[in-house]
Amino acid sequence: MGSVRKSNLLNGVLKSAIASPGNHFNATRRPSSLLSQPRRMLSDFHRLKGSGLVPMVIEREGRGGERAFDIFSRLLRERVIFVGGEINDADANLIVAQLLYLEAESPDPIELYINSPGGSVTAGLAIYDTMQYVRSPVHTICIGQACSMGSILLGAGAKGFRKALPNSTIMIHRKSRTDHLFFVRHLNIGTPVS
Repeated sequence: MGSVRKSNLLNGVLKSAIASPGNHFNATRRPSSLLSQPRRMLSDFHRLKGSGLVPMVIEREGRGGERAFDIFSRLLRERVIFVGGEINDADANLIVAQLLYLEAESPDPIELYINSPGGSVTAGLAIYDTMQYVRSPVHTICIGQACSMGSILLGAGAKGFRKALPNSTIMIHRKSRTDHLFFVRHLNIGTPVS
């Protein structure tokens, strides 16, 4: 799909979700068509669904049928993944699963939108390693902030496809002396002393 067409489609999806006030997710009542869909592994969806903040997108199908998607599932169909909030093991596992799923579907590029203050190093490295492992190029875009581990993920995007929106904030930690001493001590263990 061309980038202009994809951009127009994404804008249309977002506009239809925002313009339809009655299409917000209701934690007590779910559309029956949504129940028949396979369970989506979407970190932000699971975090927000109880708050009623995840918009629904209604797509028209042939013969007058309709199908409802939460916005994150709809964007996943367009190969868009969001990393939002603090990076933890549960969210990292969901993001890794999404990356592997999209790679299995097609070798086309994957867009990873990042708005994160950072989080767990091991969870972030699981995402990082998966980004390097998949054959599909991963384009990274900072929206809002990419701090700490979020900035590492931003930098892990495909060369030439790492972007930040004009008002984004990117923060990378300075190497601390304590970390250096910790690793030096561990490197010297078992080394013969002369």
